[in-house]
This record gives sequence, structure tokens and C-alpha cells, in this order.
Amino acid sequence: VSIAAGLANAMNGNANLQTLGVTAKNSNAADLAFSQSFSGNGTVPSGASLANVSATDAVPTTKTDTNGLTVTASASSTLTWDANGNLTSDGTNSYKWDAENRLIEIDYAGINNYSQFSYDGLWRNTKIVETTSGSVTSTKQFVCCNESKRVYYRCEERDGTGALTKQYLANGQLNGSTKYFYSKDHLGSVREMTDNSGIVQAEYRIDSYGRCTPIIEIIAADFNFAGYYSHTRSGMNLTAYRAYHSTLARWISRDPIEEAGGVNLFAYVGNNPISRIDPSGLDITGTQSGGNAPPGGGAGPPPGGGSGPPPPNGGQAANAAAGAAAAAGTGGGGKSKNKKKKEEKCPKDCNPPPLDDFASLGPCLDYCHDFCNTDYDYQNCWAACWDRFGPKK
Repeated sequence: VSIAAGLANAMNGNANLQTLGVTAKNSNAADLAFSQSFSGNGTVPSGASLANVSATDAVPTTKTDTNGLTVTASASSTLTWDANGNLTSDGTNSYKWDAENRLIEIDYAGINNYSQFSYDGLWRNTKIVETTSGSVTSTKQFVCCNESKRVYYRCEERDGTGALTKQYLANGQLNGSTKYFYSKDHLGSVREMTDNSGIVQAEYRIDSYGRCTPIIEIIAADFNFAGYYSHTRSGMNLTAYRAYHSTLARWISRDPIEEAGGVNLFAYVGNNPISRIDPSGLDITGTQSGGNAPPGGGAGPPPGGGSGPPPPNGGQAANAAAGAAAAAGTGGGGKSKNKKKKEEKCPKDCNPPPLDDFASLGPCLDYCHDFCNTDYDYQNCWAACWDRFGPKK
């Protein structure tokens, strides 16, 4: 058998025999090796549009698939606010507020698509109702903790009939009878959630300001960035006092103590989100240590005595004042004897607090947190601090 000149070289040089004119005749799809995969980026307008994706082989044969895409976000968002500094529209969703500047409804694209939020007399968010196309699809009612070291955090979720559906603990949640465990970062953000067998049920990538991308989400974790309660439908993180918008990287309602808390009334943790958190919306604090922070916010403030519930984030200015006092060498409460008094003070005697020893709200609240043993004393201590140092209406 003779081999035509150049045939062997042609066969060895082209594994697909294309030089010889050999082509595949079946229509089965071929799997590309990872090294042959490709990606691309394109700009599409808001609304519905078509995107063509084409691939060309060595023949060359070109295959084009047409994909329908719907972009629900505006090409550019214009934020609108009411006279009280509450966000009313982010260009996609609209927001409604009550007379106390509490978020009560988020309206989404389409007809009769919205989330509604209800509160009790202590400003605790005790109910979230989801409605889609006019039909109620979910009702969540919350039971809140009332412990001196984690006051008013969500501890249980119940359905519309009051039946227990979930329980929330410091490092996990119980969905019915199934246990799930959190793996947290230094902020208290839930990065992974595993089941009782150690199998990962949820894994999240979270950027510095809290934008979350699920990597795995067989079962969703109810708490996410910095341990805040995650309202999945809106993408909001609910702290005890205010709702935080991670896409905008800001609060959606203003600081009621105005510039006393900083010139930016909507800034989140002084624009230092990699080392500071604000689980209550009341005080900027340092990062969580050991991941043992109580589960997230959205539950509401401690009861205010006489002057009503304390406004959100009031302690931010107090912390700033305390920091300035410390820098001046006067101590967190503005008086050097405060530290000594805290060492000597009996926990059961925390109420009433020694108000004259403090120059601002933050140190007074810290005193209550450190020295009150009982819920009754703790709540009354907070109320006394707010009456003396809180913003006046």
C-alpha cells in the first residue's frame, strides 16, 4: 500500500482531519474543554431585549443562540427622599414610611407586589408580610429576645397562625427540627451555613459594604452581612433601628440627631465597613470577636421612658463625643472618676445610673450594658440615659 505524498504529514498535523476534508455529520453537541471556554460582556438597555451568543469552529461553522434578557433595574437610578430624609424611591423600588419614620412598605415592579412591615409599641419589627400579584405569599411574625446582653434581637420566627417555624441562636438557626450552623467572618457576617452532618447548605460571597452573592444556597441563611437580618426580597439588611441598603452602601433614613452624628446623615459606620459594624443602628462598634455576636437586628430599640422610643443611631454622635473626650485625656464619660466608679459599682445598683458622671449618651448606655444584671434594671437604665442625653423632640 502506498501513501500519497504529504498525506501522513497532513494526518499528523490535524487531529480532526480537516485538511483532508473530513467533517462531522452528526448533530450531537460537543463539550468544550475548559481551556476552550469563553465569556463576554455586553451592555443591554433596561427592560426586555435579545442577546446573541455565537461560536465558530475551525471549519469554520458558526452557531448562534438567541437569549431573551430582562433587566428590571433602571439604566441609571435617581434617588428620591421625603422631607424627613426617608428614601421614597431608588429608581426601582418605592418605599413608604409611617409618622415615626419607620419603614412600613416596599413596593416592587409590577402590580400589587410589595412587602409590609409592622411594629409593636417598642419599635420592634414583629411582622413581615409578602404580597405578589395581590396574593399574600408569606407571613412572618417574630418573637424577640429580652435578655440584658442581647436585648430585642429576633429569637423566633412564626407563621401567620403563630406556629413556630424557626429559632435563631448566636451561631445558627433551627428550621423546624433541623439544625443549621453558621461560619462567620470577623464582622459576624454569615459566610457558610452547614447542616448537622457538616454539609454546606449555603455559602456567600460578601463585599466590603455587604453586597451578597450566593455561591451555594440550598437552604438560605436568615442572617447575612455583619449578622444583620436579611430581607431577601428587597436585598435590605435590617438592623434594630434602620434599614441598610448594601447596594447604595448607606442607610435609607437619616440620622435624627442630624450633623451631631456626622456631616453625612446616611453614612454607614463612618465609611469603614471592614472593621466596624452597627447591629442596632444606634452605635458604631468594633468588629465581632470570635463570631459570637447575637443574631441580627430589625427587632427595635430598648423601651424609652417618658420621651418615647429612642430614635435610631443616636449613639453614633455619643460615641464620637466619647472618643473626642478620650483623645483629650478626660475618659469616655468626660470625667476621670467614671472608670473607678464602674469598677466599684454593684451590678444590681445600675439603676438609676450616675448621670452626672457622663457627658454624653454613649458612655451612659455602655454603663447600663456593663453593670445591669436584670432586664428591669437594664431597660430603666437605658430610659434614664435617653431622657438625659437623647435628642429632644
